[in-house]
Amino acid sequence: METQYAVALPLNDVIRQELEQLHTSSVAHDSSIAEKAGKLMSEATCHIIDYIFTDMVQQFANVKEMAEEKIASFKESLSHIEEIKGIIRKYFGWAVSWFDAKRLKPVIAHYHQLINECSINSAAIPCLIYAIPDMLAQKALDALNDLKDLKADNALHAIECLIEIIDVGVTKLLKEPKELLKFNFIANKTLDGVMNMTTALSYKSLRKLGNAMDPALFQTASGHLQQFIIPHPLSWHEAVGTGPALHPSIS
Repeated sequence: METQYAVALPLNDVIRQELEQLHTSSVAHDSSIAEKAGKLMSEATCHIIDYIFTDMVQQFANVKEMAEEKIASFKESLSHIEEIKGIIRKYFGWAVSWFDAKRLKPVIAHYHQLINECSINSAAIPCLIYAIPDMLAQKALDALNDLKDLKADNALHAIECLIEIIDVGVTKLLKEPKELLKFNFIANKTLDGVMNMTTALSYKSLRKLGNAMDPALFQTASGHLQQFIIPHPLSWHEAVGTGPALHPSIS
């Protein structure tokens, strides 16, 4: 059987606890659920940005004996990341706050089913997991291996793979929950504009980062990015609803 893959992002305690509380309180129709759900949507997305992107760029910015213009470029990328996260927190928190518990219940269930345990360093860690197309996973792993083995002339191909992986995450963590909420035309158009703007800014910054990355950083980048692409028994077709619904345990 062909190997199938997913992205696994270890959850921090705050997001995990808030999700569990929301999952419980949604049954009791907690009046504060809208504010909490809006925060969950935005913080989960910002968590992915930080885990995939921010942590790697910070490693680059801390490398000694790096040219000043390279360091400046990495710091500029970090500044753009904070700007993007600020936009996400502002607009999604605002939009979701208008809904009652009944409308939000499917969104909370959507996030809750993305949580599963992964074995990381021989420890079972709660992770946010989303499946990625098998061809994309293999393409990304091949590109990252080329970086690790210093076979690539630059990091641009690996960066393009990373952008595709992030795009799948944006769909699972923002676009699909947004559709479940059934916003009115004005709110829907506003949020679509926000998502398009933030992803465009993110991808522009990533491509600039790829151009600025020296071969001395290739192995650091490869090691960082490979850690969250894991073998997963849930195929892409099942994950997008063209096969039976499965929610397997990961070990």
